[in-house]
Amino acid sequence: MKGNTAKSKKLLFEGRSTLLNVLLILLNVLGICLLINAWFIDASSGITLKLIGGALFALSLLFLYILKGFYMFAYFARLTLAVVLLISGFGKLNDPIGFAQVLEQYFQDGALSLKMGQSFGWNNFSLEPYVSWTLKISIALAFLEILLALMLLYHMLYKLAAFLLLPLVLAFSYVSFYTSTCDEQQTYVKQFSIQENDENASKLLARSETDSTLVFKGINNKALQFSETKNNVCINNCGCLGESDHGFFGFELTKELSFSRNLILLFFTLILFVTQFWMLPNASFESTLFGIFAWIALLVHGILSGWFWLVVLSGVVLYLATNVRRFGVKILKTSLGSLAFVSVLLGGMLYYVISFEPLSDFRAYAIGSSLSIQPPNEQKSEIIYVYQHKFTNKLVFLSEETYNNSSILADSNFVFVRAKEHKINPFENPSASKFSPVLANADILKYDIEHPFVELLLSAYSEELFRVFNKKTGRSDVLNARDFGQELYKDTNFVIEKFIGIHEDNAQFDFSKSLLASDLIFIWVVKDMRKISSEEWINIRELSQKIKEQEYDIVALGYQRLALWHEKSELDLNSLLYLNLERTELNQICRSNVCLMVLRKGIVEAKYPLRGLPKYETISSKLRLE
Repeated sequence: MKGNTAKSKKLLFEGRSTLLNVLLILLNVLGICLLINAWFIDASSGITLKLIGGALFALSLLFLYILKGFYMFAYFARLTLAVVLLISGFGKLNDPIGFAQVLEQYFQDGALSLKMGQSFGWNNFSLEPYVSWTLKISIALAFLEILLALMLLYHMLYKLAAFLLLPLVLAFSYVSFYTSTCDEQQTYVKQFSIQENDENASKLLARSETDSTLVFKGINNKALQFSETKNNVCINNCGCLGESDHGFFGFELTKELSFSRNLILLFFTLILFVTQFWMLPNASFESTLFGIFAWIALLVHGILSGWFWLVVLSGVVLYLATNVRRFGVKILKTSLGSLAFVSVLLGGMLYYVISFEPLSDFRAYAIGSSLSIQPPNEQKSEIIYVYQHKFTNKLVFLSEETYNNSSILADSNFVFVRAKEHKINPFENPSASKFSPVLANADILKYDIEHPFVELLLSAYSEELFRVFNKKTGRSDVLNARDFGQELYKDTNFVIEKFIGIHEDNAQFDFSKSLLASDLIFIWVVKDMRKISSEEWINIRELSQKIKEQEYDIVALGYQRLALWHEKSELDLNSLLYLNLERTELNQICRSNVCLMVLRKGIVEAKYPLRGLPKYETISSKLRLE
């Protein structure tokens, strides 16, 4: 019986000509690529590509039908989809929080919901109520993609996989269609209401009188009705693999490339869906071959993109998925049992990346990244020194100016790669352009003037100021030399006091240059002080004290007010400077609520989540501070 099954499967796979069917499949894929790419080029070349692509696509399908090659095509589509799903699923599982943040962008009003409303006629449709679900959706999609890949490879619950895959790929294709066609110059009208007693109601009313984009429509049931004209929200990065979208060969997936890829995958999914009832279960040797093929594809991906952990983890998952049934445990001998066992393994990885950091970090703040370097204009070319971090394999690109001021030569964690005329690829070297820690003017005097960073600030921004007190009105104003008129000295109604200080026009001061120029600086990154336990505060204080004893600079970055930091941390403000940074940028630096980042001349030397914070001696040894 098994021999007959193998024989029938062989005949189904080969069709009427193995060689011709392989060639026709390749021509069909080429035709699809030409057809899709024709949409993104100028009209004259596009017509030619459409004709060639359409002819290749139609004729190859016709001859595949004649030569009975659709079973072989289903195998090709099945393996391709499985590999892509594994890469995409592990990409999301590597950084579920980052992917959730990408989903938040899609879920905001004026983004994907606007496109869906226009496409399906859903008036006032909004995805914003589901923003709180984004992390759950991110995790669910990661698990679903990996499990679907295993179901396709090993023919486990195969028909269910085909039915689940079709809506999933349709959804991804629609999202990539939105990103590739979104126009930021177009506008939409948002209708909303606000209660009369809301503190923002009066502000909106006042704004509607001067802002033509905001229109007050009237009052209904003690609620003020408004309509506001806004620009469409466009997402430049498809976000398919998380916040730092790294494609199959390590290049960035542009909007057009992402849309093209998803359309090809959608066609493969349709082939899979149509042929699902013909597909016979795997023989043992087929499962082994499919697993090896998928692992080799992932190995190539790992070599080209630097996702080396993916090679190991995917190898373990692929091995367990096909061999767990041999463990002798009854429940593991079923498809559901095998998939559940793999899910437990994936759950362990999920716990790690949420509690600590992504296994492969492509963010601007990854260990080994230089925060001092901004991607140049595309036309700019200069001598660039390239170094590689020994442990993370992260490439660091240094301009001549940065290289001359860098301590990287003395750092044994980096090895020299090359020095030549080079154009920095913005994706190779993500920009930390929003790294602008600031101190409010009102908070400056709360620090000792001898604090090194404050002293530097005062020397840069201090000027001659005049405090002018009006005896009649009791009003006191501070004026700089440009606004102060000498005739005020002659007016007996005014009392003049001259002093050196910082004018209130300077609302806040950027400390990024000071931090990036420091030989070595420790930075606490605090996303929400209210969620830090008393034991964690003790750890923060103890380690901060150790660092100060060694006379190293230490600061804290957060988005909350200085008063709250002072109250919660119980740290002397003069020993630890607290600066404000945008909340979105804090999320970029580290995934845990609190982490310690170490910078040396603008290069990220180390990062430690508070949950896994080592003792100072361990940090000192790793950074070779003694």
